Amino acid sequence: MVGETGLDFLVNRPSERQKQRQIDAFCRHLALAQKLARPVIVHNVKATAAIADAVQQTGFTQGGIAHAFSGSVEEAQILLRCGFKIGIRSLLLNPKAKKVRQVVRYLDLDDMVLETDSPFMLCDGVNTPENVRRIAEIVADLRAADLAEIAFKTEKTVEKILKP
Repeated sequence: MVGETGLDFLVNRPSERQKQRQIDAFCRHLALAQKLARPVIVHNVKATAAIADAVQQTGFTQGGIAHAFSGSVEEAQILLRCGFKIGIRSLLLNPKAKKVRQVVRYLDLDDMVLETDSPFMLCDGVNTPENVRRIAEIVADLRAADLAEIAFKTEKTVEKILKP
């Protein structure tokens, strides 16, 4: 694993020049990960199309995780085509998070991993790793599936991504 990299086009509303600087750095990270044959964790805020373009431009094929995903089914499909698994996070703990719930129902279990991004990204308190179980329970409920199956399959997906 090379680490977390990506694009954030929301924070401080970046100018086109700032966006391009982010894209250039992201492409360098992808090129390094490709050279080292390592996956990446992708930070994506309002930048799915630019991420897909960067993957294509660099020829990146090592995959990884689209971390803390909050987009639509269509955005998930784009990222899956780029070789990334979708990180289902603590946003799922919010009953009003309709898009991520649709994504959970849509995805194959082999296309998702469960995460918290602890201690961040929880509106009503401090996020902790123990929330992964709560996230898994919601995934199981949304899919009418067994919690043990959710845990087993998503853990196997992580193992495949992180294989040495």
